[in-house]
Amino acid sequence: MAAGVPLSLLDKVGYWETWDAFNVYQQGVLDLSQTHPVRVPAQGDRVRNYTRVDRDLIGWQKGINTIYGRISQMAVVGAVSDSDGVEFEFYRPGSPQGDKKGVFHAKRDLSVLLYFVLSAATYFSESVHLALVVLNLNLLNIAICLRLKGMGDAIGKAVEELKDAQQAFLLLPMEATLLELLQQQMCLEKMAAIINDWLSAADGSGTELGMSITLPYLRTVTLSTSTMASLAAATTVRAIHVIVYGFIPGLPRIRWRQMLGSMGAYTARLQHQATDLQHSLRHSLSRRLSDKRD
Repeated sequence: MAAGVPLSLLDKVGYWETWDAFNVYQQGVLDLSQTHPVRVPAQGDRVRNYTRVDRDLIGWQKGINTIYGRISQMAVVGAVSDSDGVEFEFYRPGSPQGDKKGVFHAKRDLSVLLYFVLSAATYFSESVHLALVVLNLNLLNIAICLRLKGMGDAIGKAVEELKDAQQAFLLLPMEATLLELLQQQMCLEKMAAIINDWLSAADGSGTELGMSITLPYLRTVTLSTSTMASLAAATTVRAIHVIVYGFIPGLPRIRWRQMLGSMGAYTARLQHQATDLQHSLRHSLSRRLSDKRD
């Protein structure tokens, strides 16, 4: 019964609506080449319509911006640009954006915060019921992370299709007249700018999609999918440990705190050894340079 509690609350916190929105927006990104095609002139065309290419590029950029904007407005989605996988965004009390997040998404945000609390509680409790609840919540967490990653992959695929159009455009012979040559160059530069901008969002080298949690009227915290997946993996191991020992109490116990303390001490020792090695190498290199100068 405890395992089914999270599933019974999905409708109340809006996860089904979130799931439907993921389906709609991801399909919209995948269909971008049909809804906003970039028509590259053929090599055999006597007159190349660069105005149409420019108009298609504007339409493609507008289309993906519209979809990405709607994705970013979802309660569960945020943008992560920090190298540590965490992004903080503050709202002033009473601001329209802060009020909207606090009023409409409070149930979902509180459910995620409760998930964090329960995940931490598994390390201080031997309750099998709590472990079963956390396992179910981990499945939901992983499902959302996979959908976010799928959204990023869809954006990457749309950008790859635009890159194919760019490659076809590059194969066109250079124009003979100055005006047409400038139009050709302008289209190439616009393609390159759009591709570079969206590739950073798709491959994670720039801004990427992450899971967003809002504290009403205060701030938004966005965590990368890798951070959330790591949380799920760690708590799953702990929850399985509690469940196994709950049903088979005679098994030898794993002392988690002692093991984590040993791992921390071992990591600190490795870091100290690496620091000593780095200092030794610098000293050796400095001495060799000094000998060469003498």
